[in-house]
Amino acid sequence: MKSKFLSKAFRAAKWRINGRAYHLQPMDTYADRFGIKQEILLEKRTVSGSEPKFFGGIDSVDLTLYRGAQLAPRVTLTQFENVTAIGRSELVLHGSNALYPSPFDPALYSFMLEGEKRARVNLKRGRIKMLFRSRSIKLDTAISLLGQCNGNYAHWVLEVLTRLALVNSRPELRGLPLLIDTPIHEKMLDALDLLNASGREVIPVRDAERVKLKRLFSITSPSFTPPETRQFFNTGIIAPPERDQFQFSPDAFDVLRNLAVSECSQYVAPKPMETRYLTHSSRATDPRLVFLQRRPGTTGNGRHVANEAVVQGELRKQKFRVIDTFSLSFEEQVMALQGSEIVVSAVGAACANLIFCKPGLSVIMLSPRYPNATWFYWVNLMIAAGHKLYFVLGPQVASSSGTIYHKDFKISLKLLNEAVEAAKSERLDNDYEPSHADHSNFDCSSFDHVRTYFDSDKGK
Repeated sequence: MKSKFLSKAFRAAKWRINGRAYHLQPMDTYADRFGIKQEILLEKRTVSGSEPKFFGGIDSVDLTLYRGAQLAPRVTLTQFENVTAIGRSELVLHGSNALYPSPFDPALYSFMLEGEKRARVNLKRGRIKMLFRSRSIKLDTAISLLGQCNGNYAHWVLEVLTRLALVNSRPELRGLPLLIDTPIHEKMLDALDLLNASGREVIPVRDAERVKLKRLFSITSPSFTPPETRQFFNTGIIAPPERDQFQFSPDAFDVLRNLAVSECSQYVAPKPMETRYLTHSSRATDPRLVFLQRRPGTTGNGRHVANEAVVQGELRKQKFRVIDTFSLSFEEQVMALQGSEIVVSAVGAACANLIFCKPGLSVIMLSPRYPNATWFYWVNLMIAAGHKLYFVLGPQVASSSGTIYHKDFKISLKLLNEAVEAAKSERLDNDYEPSHADHSNFDCSSFDHVRTYFDSDKGK
């Protein structure tokens, strides 16, 4: 008891002495109020797509909420002077203010730094208090690609690489260094190196580390996925499903897809490399049918299909080829799915690779079901990618570890086969045309302007 009391007292003293408090301010309105240079790259808009189909729902979950529409967030490029960026966050410190980008709202969502015991939020006073690392970085100019969940592959692809792709399309940002969160997995760094074709300097930033800059270019993410809801962070109770909690820009996906395929195809030829992607020796596979493995030991947050071996065997009978994305390089992951038509996968970070496929894919996702579960993340993501989505829902394994979000689950072969047949039938009937939203507000028809920029900058 005495040691616990001393530990608590020490932590309290540490926060009192070293903690720094700032007023929380929305970045957009703050920039407008003080005349900070800000440019809208992509407007906020509603993106329409096909409604998902569910196999195996439960009464406690309202599946009628998923109507086939999602919001694409507004993407802005803001040029700050004499500010501080913070690792593992999109926060920008300007004087006594901590600026957060739209559509994040501290009243609805918690900051990752809170979960890591580096920040405390007082909503009544509209303040955030932070414990910074003692070391700080000083720079003249940089572009921030920092984010709250960048240690996760899906967040890295959807929130970091999309911003990099948009940055590369801006000639005025040529040659400027990038602020990147660290540590991250080496494969994610490989992806960054591959798409950072002009060879910008990459500056690693640790969580809660300050980067003091004379000039900072901050680009808001085309993909919005907050770490946790404020309700779950404070109480452990799952908040009701909300469509707008997850937002994705199809325009940014197009730019990233064109960049990734252009760069990756230089190093991986899909057809000659095809046998490398197979995890078994059978030749009786259809390259259009793919099953993505999610193996224990290759992911950090559980949520495995407990009867995956049986599921895999059933799909092999139907000529699905099995891909272990964990064993592939980034360029192989991008190119392995080119030409696919039906993809089956457990929900997980590997599904982020589906944005590298042209719109029109049929995606069958295997997911756990539980009271108050939400599937808006994957529904919205697939709508933005222009794909048709089918869910096969299975019960969680009570004995598995992790929070309710991350427990393992089982999949019914009967429901799986029904979903596969539905996907095949719809493709054969030509009933499905990808309802990818109108891209008239962003020119993605050609990537030549970005390639020219890359080519002109090489060798310098």
